[in-house]
Amino acid sequence: MTFPTREEWDSLLASGFRSNGATNVPDTLWGLWIANGDDRYPPLPADRHDARYFVGGDELDRLAADLEFRDGMLELIAAGSWWLRALRRKRAEAYYLGVRMMGMSHFERAWTLRGAL
Repeated sequence: MTFPTREEWDSLLASGFRSNGATNVPDTLWGLWIANGDDRYPPLPADRHDARYFVGGDELDRLAADLEFRDGMLELIAAGSWWLRALRRKRAEAYYLGVRMMGMSHFERAWTLRGAL
């Protein structure tokens, strides 16, 4: 899981980025937070995913953002309670599949809006 430095995060915020956490789904995986839902540091996986979409790029950049999101959730799950791991992994995989299937419109919109600034 790659955390931006505090300076990189502050620079993103200064350029207009705002995280809304895990869009359209809960910010937790059975009680395990995957998003701050705001712009606190350090950002959690959903916040970093929002930042990567804000920065934009090509389809490989989008795939990298989505994989980092999935891997970040799986790292948090591995460090959490063992008895909820299976449920949390299933939900994390569902979130990952959701961003792969539905995320393109958000990725393109974020990049288009950013380019217009």
